[in-house]
Amino acid sequence: MSRYTAAAAATLGLVLMAGCVSAPKEEGVLKKNDAIDDYIKVAELKEVDAINSRGQLNSKIISEKYLIIYDRRSWYILEFKRRCRALYDTEVPADIRRERNVLRSRFDTYRGCAIRSLYEVAEGQADELIMLGESSRW
Repeated sequence: MSRYTAAAAATLGLVLMAGCVSAPKEEGVLKKNDAIDDYIKVAELKEVDAINSRGQLNSKIISEKYLIIYDRRSWYILEFKRRCRALYDTEVPADIRRERNVLRSRFDTYRGCAIRSLYEVAEGQADELIMLGESSRW
């Protein structure tokens, strides 16, 4: 019985250490998302229901929950319903779109992740958000 107890204690210790090692990364991601949430509220960004684009939409990752989307004329911040780990995958899942050139919040997906909301931003604000995401990288 003592061998099993020692093995169980060792396994529990390894699990706890693994949790402690990953905790700072999770904490950094949560702080970054909180900072972006605060920026959206303080800047009083205008929420839009849809993005109409005739051209290609480009993107820059801020965090696993936020993304900057832009075309030649306009900049937007996209908020996912939950963290989107598919942003870093090499295989891109198919998007759900009701219309070809329209990206809608609450109904469509981007890289396979559901979109909670879209906010219109100026190019300078987009640059600030990108720097905010880079400054608090884990």
